[in-house]
Amino acid sequence: MENHTIFDVLETLEKAKISFRLPRDPPDTIRVDATLYGLRLKIECFDDSRVDLPKTSMGNTTIF
Repeated sequence: MENHTIFDVLETLEKAKISFRLPRDPPDTIRVDATLYGLRLKIECFDDSRVDLPKTSMGNTTIF
């Protein structure tokens, strides 16, 4: 998977007008909690620029 920064993730969510929060659980991770039409996404962004995206789809549309 291609490396992304937390800023790439946030910009994508903002452009799509998806609300989100930024909890920080382990010290090397920022989790992005996003809500889309009742669907909750948890995207984990690590300090080495790795991003774990959920494999989620709605109907025929892939979200991430």
